[in-house]
Amino acid sequence: MIPFENFLSFGKEDRESSDGKNRTFDTLGSKPLKLYIEHYRPDASERYAEMLEALYRNLRCPWVTSITIFAQDPVPALPDSHVLVNIVSSGRMTYQCVFDYVNARTQPEDVHILCNNDISLESGFDQLSAFLRERAFMALSRRELSGVDPVRLSTSQDVWAWKGECQITSAWFPMGYRGCDNRIAAEAQSVGYEVSNPYKSLAILHHHRSQVRQPGYHAQFVLPPYLAVPPCALGEKSEVSRMVYGEQVVLKSVRKSRRGELKNRILERLAQG
Repeated sequence: MIPFENFLSFGKEDRESSDGKNRTFDTLGSKPLKLYIEHYRPDASERYAEMLEALYRNLRCPWVTSITIFAQDPVPALPDSHVLVNIVSSGRMTYQCVFDYVNARTQPEDVHILCNNDISLESGFDQLSAFLRERAFMALSRRELSGVDPVRLSTSQDVWAWKGECQITSAWFPMGYRGCDNRIAAEAQSVGYEVSNPYKSLAILHHHRSQVRQPGYHAQFVLPPYLAVPPCALGEKSEVSRMVYGEQVVLKSVRKSRRGELKNRILERLAQG
């Protein structure tokens, strides 16, 4: 497993050569990586600053050659970078929107990475293409700025990677809702992908010191099925399993919420006479 202090700044040893010039995927011997993120402007300025911090780091990532930004709100001027930036005007982005966009443009050997917008790619990605086979789908857990690993690595992922066309066809749900990561893993398995979580080899960093969330976050769920994907190393398999208890908890919560909404509508109608 990669020690936290070894990747927090992928910095000069990865970004620059001995003469101080930027290195690209060509000099690293890695295939180019195409990154996809969502962009919107939250109400809290400190939260927006964290999203931009992650984006700026990805613009400096030596393995990324393009970033496609699905933008609900205007994207600010970005710093100069070796990375090609494509901006696509979009409503609330779903996983399937990205997969369909990719499938209309990809070459068979292209490596695609879908990333939450507060995540930066930090280390190990020069090795990704060598292990990403045609029927492999990677769901990667994050590391925190504090250096403390998240507790629920098997059930929390923030980056997804695949090669060529994505075979998933039913992921019409947004990123950022509770359970979305568990559901997308289940969708991948259902179409024949081998799903793994190479957390021990690839490092991504979560930019969320503020802990600010959008209003209504705790009431927003993507419904099951859910799949847990335990950490492994590149080239290893994750012993995936259905999240039966988690599915039961979510469904119970959803039923309770819907009963409450129905009760409120009835009371409103009675009050109107």
